[in-house]
Amino acid sequence: MMRTALAFFVVVVSLSGCMSAELARVRRDVGRDLPDAHLSEGHAFQFGRLSMGLARSVVGSDGDDAATNAALEHVRGIAVGTYSVNGAVDPQRLALPRTVERITRRGWTPVVVSREGDTAAYIFAREDDASVSDLLILSLEDQELTLVRLSGRLDEALRTVLASDDEQPALIGSVQRAIGLE
Repeated sequence: MMRTALAFFVVVVSLSGCMSAELARVRRDVGRDLPDAHLSEGHAFQFGRLSMGLARSVVGSDGDDAATNAALEHVRGIAVGTYSVNGAVDPQRLALPRTVERITRRGWTPVVVSREGDTAAYIFAREDDASVSDLLILSLEDQELTLVRLSGRLDEALRTVLASDDEQPALIGSVQRAIGLE
């Protein structure tokens, strides 16, 4: 009885998307690459298939933003983690060589590295059957590390967003070029 209850609990938590092992690994990797800094335990959450279905129904109910509704149709999951960085970190010099190497070994391809002012950002993509299935964004700004992972048919989601707005931020344009959507 106890095993059945435990198995049921694990399935429910996993399907609802309450945990993100990928973000935990990346947070650990970044912590190893920043020996002069300490990362807090922070906060992380994930919207899985069930949560995204609910989000699609809520966003789709107002009908005001057709592009958002269309893009969400292609997103299967979103995970976000934020962590305070205590110690000396210079975003302009941030290289994270071991972190990039570890992430690459897990099947990710670095597509964008951006450093502007006191901000550094890395974007990694993972492909499945010649389409973008995951994006991993690592951003360090104002002594805070933010990690975001998007899963789904993301090339379709990006096409939808890009087709809906002529004035795209430079970072979106960089991602578009890097993953071949231009």
